[in-house]
Amino acid sequence: MKTLPFIASAGPYYVNSNGLISNIFAPRLLSIDEVRYTGRIDHTISDSNRMYGRYSLTPVLKLQGTPVSPTNNAAVYSAGQQALIADTIRSARA
Repeated sequence: MKTLPFIASAGPYYVNSNGLISNIFAPRLLSIDEVRYTGRIDHTISDSNRMYGRYSLTPVLKLQGTPVSPTNNAAVYSAGQQALIADTIRSARA
């Protein structure tokens, strides 16, 4: 909040000498769509040996741009993946 007084407020826009629009309020629009998918499989090999595996996928789609100019709209797609396999063996107690 300390920097807010130093930001110039937007006035009426105008067309400058280069024919471009100047001094227009153009907020950046940002939306992120993220979903997580996780699957797990458990398997009992014997009474003392168990195994399981897990796989996770997280695709992310980010859309950004300004409502004033469609030329700077962009979309970024990324996805994270993780896989895990574990084996547990329980020793027999006397």
